[in-house]
Amino acid sequence: DLGTLHPTNTAGGQIGRNSASKMAEDPQIAQLRGYIQQTLSPDGPTRKQAETFLRGVEHQPGFSILVMRLIEQHCAGATPDDKNIRQTASVFFKNMIKRCWEPEE
Repeated sequence: DLGTLHPTNTAGGQIGRNSASKMAEDPQIAQLRGYIQQTLSPDGPTRKQAETFLRGVEHQPGFSILVMRLIEQHCAGATPDDKNIRQTASVFFKNMIKRCWEPEE
């Protein structure tokens, strides 16, 4: 189960499979939000650890959907924190697609 978003999970679970629960209550979204927030940290080691973690889990099935759910959840928010999370997650999503998507030739 990927309830803890471990990048080395081998249990066969999939990120985002708790879709029946409300987004605000989803612990995966909350944990992802924490890692996204840490990428904005002025502390270099904290920021680097979060970036490394996110790059480690970006290939897991369902992770891109989880990022999109986080972005969606913060679209209605009007606080500066909501806007920062939405923008940072959006940029991460764009870069993840560039890194992970192999175009057909």
